[in-house]
Amino acid sequence: MSVRRLRSMDTQMLERYSPRSVLGDGNCFYRAMSLALFGTEDFHGYLRVRTAIEIMSNNCLYSSDSAAFVLRDLPILTPAYGQLIRESVVDGTSSEMVHLFAFSKAFGIDIQSYCCPFSLSSPHPYTLQIHSSSYAQVFSTGNVTLMWTPLDTDKEPNHFVLLVPYGESTGLNSVIESAESPSAAEIPNDEMNVSNSCPEENEVLFRFLHYLLLRFCSP
Repeated sequence: MSVRRLRSMDTQMLERYSPRSVLGDGNCFYRAMSLALFGTEDFHGYLRVRTAIEIMSNNCLYSSDSAAFVLRDLPILTPAYGQLIRESVVDGTSSEMVHLFAFSKAFGIDIQSYCCPFSLSSPHPYTLQIHSSSYAQVFSTGNVTLMWTPLDTDKEPNHFVLLVPYGESTGLNSVIESAESPSAAEIPNDEMNVSNSCPEENEVLFRFLHYLLLRFCSP
């Protein structure tokens, strides 16, 4: 569907990027980011938990009632903060634009959000370069690029795919280099980042944290 949409609405993007599909099970945002960072969709749960912790730790940035809300100047609807938290921790629950901001801040990774334009002179409001809690309404190369697209025959964008520049295997060049990076045990805590951390080592911990988050957010 993403290829068909680009072919009909933005052929220049299709000439520069290769869409990489992920499973459309409600975890597609985290699956696409897992594919970009680790070369596999398998760590979507790990990424969801880290993002949920960021949202719960900084309500002033992610509550639509806050003066510091990251989307305050954008025409993008966001659920109430309580609902946002529940959507963040429940496996299979779809993501909003605000989750991209929280992910960017949690992992220190710039994200290029892209959605096909309404017209050549009218870019879609979802096309944003996201840097932590700030953004620019531009399209910039060199970042992890995610495309909002309909799933199957739906008209509204409700699914994410990773857009990878031709000639690259994932969205981040640093991922290729990370195969030869020092182990996590050799890196001081203040120097660790997502490109050299190892999700497998944290699988049990993050499953437990996910369980606690679900219990905390249950009605």
